Amino acid sequence: MARLLASGTRFDALAPTAILKPDYLQLLVAHEKDLFPGFQLVAFDRPHIYEQDEAVPDFVLIDEQYKSWWIAVVQMAYKSMEEDILPDISILHRTTYGILDAEHLLATKADLDAKALTWLTIQEQPNVVVITNAPRPGWREPIEREGAILCIVEVFQSADGQRVLRINGDQPTFASRVVTTCQVDPTHPRMVTVDSPEVLVAEVEEDPFPIEYNGATSGWVRITMSDTVLLSAETATPLPKTGRFELIRIGDGRLLFRHLPAPTGGV
Repeated sequence: MARLLASGTRFDALAPTAILKPDYLQLLVAHEKDLFPGFQLVAFDRPHIYEQDEAVPDFVLIDEQYKSWWIAVVQMAYKSMEEDILPDISILHRTTYGILDAEHLLATKADLDAKALTWLTIQEQPNVVVITNAPRPGWREPIEREGAILCIVEVFQSADGQRVLRINGDQPTFASRVVTTCQVDPTHPRMVTVDSPEVLVAEVEEDPFPIEYNGATSGWVRITMSDTVLLSAETATPLPKTGRFELIRIGDGRLLFRHLPAPTGGV
């Protein structure tokens, strides 16, 4: 069983079934500023329909500049991927949003910027994030295939009832842009080959810099050789040896790798 040790206090992981969804949602809301910096969390239970199927989200995350937003689906880790999670993602990713969503959100949180929010819900399709309370093998790939990301917020509890949260997986980002796509070099696993070398050269210096992947940060350096530009991990690479990735610059300046879903029928 996973445990955390902080300031001399031991925290044990709560079993996925040991916390009810309403209590878990309360924890997420109570820690929203730490969990989702740069976003406003607003409860959002307006049903959405796509091709006669219905899904109800739990909340939205609105970037403080009103340039992007995320629909959050909270599912406990004991739920079924095929029956409970994928159908909701599919609907919420494909349905149409607009002024009725802005009105619903304003009714919930009156201090939102009505004009900016209305523009956002009409002009920008939201991203979808699935938030769960424990890691589950095999969840990430099908969720990514549906165009969503998986964020894991685990709950740990001490003997006297104190609770702390551990975050891993992917987290919602705002005002992000893709720097380049890339993949691990099959002959040199610490190296990553990039598809847009000229963009990368303009984006990062050769000095070591951090890149985040799957909720953890590692050090990288840029190597320029003739017309080839590589990224080299300072130690072992955290990236899987197969698959392709996007290198993304997010709004607060951080760089992160995001795994690209395999094409349908691909490896």
